[in-house]
Amino acid sequence: GEAGRQDYDVVLIDLVDPSNERLAKLYSVEFYRQVEQLLSDDGVMVTQATSSFFSPRAFSTVDSTVAAAQPGRTTYPFSINVPSFGEWGFVLSTRRPDLLLTGALPRGLAYQDLELLRFILLDHPAVTMSMPASTLLHPRIVEVYNEDMRQWRYT
Repeated sequence: GEAGRQDYDVVLIDLVDPSNERLAKLYSVEFYRQVEQLLSDDGVMVTQATSSFFSPRAFSTVDSTVAAAQPGRTTYPFSINVPSFGEWGFVLSTRRPDLLLTGALPRGLAYQDLELLRFILLDHPAVTMSMPASTLLHPRIVEVYNEDMRQWRYT
């Protein structure tokens, strides 16, 4: 990277859901573009992407937003079951998909192995639909997320 700048091999993003315009800034093309600038050439980013079950259009919007912000990278939308949250979505982006799942995992993991990760990421990617990207000027994810979640709220 640039002289004096720290490049990261991994950036993990865990955010609150994009229920208002303030929070939507963290789900924008501009935000994910800034994150990409922090990554090393072989770096990987994974972001929380709302519930793939309760808010599938918002989940798809995160995937399309990351793809629009990081055009030189491949995105992998995936979901896993998180106790007390249910099916939860994430988006992984990498410039080097050939390096995914090629190294050994840390010893002592109780619930993950390479076979399971390969199954989740590569063999059974999460289903997404074509959605416009969310930007600072047009924070589309707020409306989409709130519409998705409205059907699950008690009135």
